[in-house]
Amino acid sequence: MFKMFLDKTEIRKIDFFRYMENRPLLKENKETIIEELMISEFLLNRTMEELNTDFKQYELVEDFELVETNTTIELLENGLGTSKQLETIYVEKSMAFSMMLELLFENFQSVNDYADKNFISFSPVYKKLKVMRKFFEQFSFTITKKFTFEGNEKKLRHFFLHALFEQMHQELSIYPENIVKKSLHFLKTVQEHRKMGMQEYAKLKLLHFLNITFLRIERGHTITEEKRIVSSSYLNESPHAKWIREWLEKEMKMIDKKRIEYEVDEILAYLVGEEIIKSRGYLGFVNDKSFQLDSLEFVETVQSKFPFAKQFKKKNYKRIALFHFYTVNFTLENIEYDKNLDINYFVDNYPEYVSFCKEYIEGKKNQRHIWKRKEFYFYNYLLLLVDKLPLQEFLQPIYLYIDFSFGKIYNRMIVRNINKLFELNITYQKSIDEQTDLILSDIYFAEFEMISQIIWLAPPRAIDWGNFSNHIARLRKEKRTLIPKE
Repeated sequence: MFKMFLDKTEIRKIDFFRYMENRPLLKENKETIIEELMISEFLLNRTMEELNTDFKQYELVEDFELVETNTTIELLENGLGTSKQLETIYVEKSMAFSMMLELLFENFQSVNDYADKNFISFSPVYKKLKVMRKFFEQFSFTITKKFTFEGNEKKLRHFFLHALFEQMHQELSIYPENIVKKSLHFLKTVQEHRKMGMQEYAKLKLLHFLNITFLRIERGHTITEEKRIVSSSYLNESPHAKWIREWLEKEMKMIDKKRIEYEVDEILAYLVGEEIIKSRGYLGFVNDKSFQLDSLEFVETVQSKFPFAKQFKKKNYKRIALFHFYTVNFTLENIEYDKNLDINYFVDNYPEYVSFCKEYIEGKKNQRHIWKRKEFYFYNYLLLLVDKLPLQEFLQPIYLYIDFSFGKIYNRMIVRNINKLFELNITYQKSIDEQTDLILSDIYFAEFEMISQIIWLAPPRAIDWGNFSNHIARLRKEKRTLIPKE
């Protein structure tokens, strides 16, 4: 989505930066880069130079540097940041993002006024405004002739929640001071009703949600004539709905009962969907039951695909139903939700789950609400399986013999580290036999040349662990047959 705010040069630089930070050793052969990114050597060299210049200009030079050695390009980094930092800077400095904020806060008076205030000509502002109008239409709202946002109020808020939270994170100063104060006050009230702490990520996202909600209410843009998320009877009886209603009446000076109920409905649904509060029986009173059908189909398909997952539905249905509920009500179609997640990690470590999720999503092409959010569903389904179905439950065992010259204590240390790093069904052998798949040591055992052996330095280096991981991945592929564990 943020590519809408960037020019071609910035997109090229971010794509290359992201490519390099996803290389296993943060380095790659130039010819490989040229082939995979489909760019010329000239453009590759230029992109490197521009990125290094940007690192200096935006004070990121201590975090990142691109260096070329013979035929290889390497990204040097200190581990304190990612390409997202540079992307954020590019977006915040873009004219489109600046214009969007001016429009959201209703400070955009005219094309000429914006051009004059920013010392640019009329033409590029007019062209960008035209592009933005078309872009926002896909989310069911647009820019009016009076330079305000109007349309589907819920989708408008959901768009800005995604855009501003992903872009700004901890930066709340973009919002008016009085709105921020109200949001912080509401957050304090939420925490009083939770009676426990909140994770910082959830807290920051909630603050953006509240700032956008209260900003729109203050500007006179409330949710109207929308189908309510939960039944009126539930809203009338819910203790949480009661205190939210009272807060809006007092702090936002809302007096229209009908409009208050729509806002209470939206805020309560968000708090429940994000698991910030628990509201007993809430999902049973939701008006649109489609999320329940999606949930049932997913858990039943998982159980039929993985024989060992007999208790998956019983143990995880509520959690999965909550995920589907939130997705239907608070995510948008046509938005990039991939979070730049490196799929290679999951392909190497959870190939069975990756294959299942891809096949499952591919079978949903005719279900628009899923297909238009396919990346979001794919990654969340994948993470659900990784979290709820331990690999040890169905992987065929890998028989590993560990024998270092430093003795049993050292061997036990290596075993502990392997168990921390790899979620596998590994059987550690006390002696080598016909089942042994791999020998790990600091010496080579010539007598067992027919068995795969990995020779490490002691203590092992990062490259040693990398070689071990690659070998384990190959063994995994050879043992892909799923077996239930009784």
